[in-house]
Amino acid sequence: MRILVTGSRGRLGQLICSELSAAGYEVTGCDLVRPSYQGGDHVESYVRADVTDFGDVVSALKQQDCVVHAAGIPDIRFDPAHRVFEVNATGAFNVAEAARVLGLQRIIYISTETITGLRFSRARKEPRYLPIDEDHPNEPEDAYALSKLAGEVAVQAACRNSSLTGVILRPCWIQYPDTYDANIGPSRRDPSLLRDGLWGYVDGRDVASAVQAATTADISGCQTCYISAAENAAGSPLADLVATYYPQVDAPGISPADTIQSAFSIKRAAQILDWHPTYSWHAH
Repeated sequence: MRILVTGSRGRLGQLICSELSAAGYEVTGCDLVRPSYQGGDHVESYVRADVTDFGDVVSALKQQDCVVHAAGIPDIRFDPAHRVFEVNATGAFNVAEAARVLGLQRIIYISTETITGLRFSRARKEPRYLPIDEDHPNEPEDAYALSKLAGEVAVQAACRNSSLTGVILRPCWIQYPDTYDANIGPSRRDPSLLRDGLWGYVDGRDVASAVQAATTADISGCQTCYISAAENAAGSPLADLVATYYPQVDAPGISPADTIQSAFSIKRAAQILDWHPTYSWHAH
């Protein structure tokens, strides 16, 4: 299978390329960064393209069987809100539409758990229920989460009444070996710091393995899966965290006996992708 990965020069993109290359796929990296080499240790080839330019995207996707769309602006702190939305939403539409028009087999879209609107909203919100699953309502307010939800809708539309199939992955806060201490460490000492994020996180290597699993998943249409570590970042029983920070929230899927259960359900990822997380903050 020939796979193009947008955002391939980013940290997550490199992990995805390495994972897919190791699985035996013919991987082409794609990013805005001017290549300083031909190929490299994580891709067989590289093409420079702007995902907000439909012509660039069509050119990059020719001769491909699958596209993994991981490009975009991942943070709302350093760019104007309209720019974040424009790049992410337009990029997702262009990639999905080009994949449909060119007759690709599959698109894998990297979305985010923030589309629920629980993080970065103008007023503090509470989840409707816990654990969060794919049926939970989405009410985003910030430009990043809005743009990713718009991207999801674009991917779903491209797969509707089409030969293109899609997998939308919603990873929690992505961590790497050198970020655990700074990002997860404080929440181990003070769980309130990650209250709005429901103490969710996932290792970038697990996201890459989920992408690899999504390339061969036997699906029709478009499927959505949350991708999370098996446990929460606070390292406390989820039932206790909910009782302390969300006492009014219905939590039928939480087991009091499970000491560090994640607040995000990954049952659908296990069922559809046969995927299970491997990495944890315990090792860091």
